[in-house]
Amino acid sequence: MVFASPVFLFAFMPAAVLVCLLTRAAGKAALRNVLLLLFSLLFYAWGEPVYVLMMIAAIAVNWLLAKRVPKSRAAFAAALALDLGMLAVFKYLDMIISGISWLIRVDLPLASLALPVGISFYTFQIISYIIDVRRGDVPPETNIVDFAAYVSMGAGTDVTVSVPITQAMEGNSYYVAVLAYTGNTEINAAVTI
Repeated sequence: MVFASPVFLFAFMPAAVLVCLLTRAAGKAALRNVLLLLFSLLFYAWGEPVYVLMMIAAIAVNWLLAKRVPKSRAAFAAALALDLGMLAVFKYLDMIISGISWLIRVDLPLASLALPVGISFYTFQIISYIIDVRRGDVPPETNIVDFAAYVSMGAGTDVTVSVPITQAMEGNSYYVAVLAYTGNTEINAAVTI
């Protein structure tokens, strides 16, 4: 689903905005984050339903590791190794295999893995959070739904997205700043949850 598609513009986005406004008006912040997470995961799964499970696993493991990161170098190293390793496998494995194949002069088969939509975005969101927790800039998030909503917001877009690596928290709210290009249209949005 792309930002400019009729399904997104006239069904998905209005439903998400309406639900968000209704839960905000009712003072139901916890419910709002659950619903934002569900909308975000649905949006992500629309493009590649199989890889949404990998994203959920990355969120869960990093949430658990983040609790230990302030006091454990091993937890910090494990989180970074997991995140960078996942990114390396999906983005660079074929390049590594090709390089080895060239060096040893043997035609090795490539892995040809599909690139999960948004993997760089959510991986760097998680890494920036883990680093902020390690430095003591933010405490480890106690609510997995809030953490998952922070990580998944905007991760499943089919457009070119330029996102600065942000600090995990601004005040008491998580935020995601997105600059998206759909054709010739530039969309700037800052989502605060």
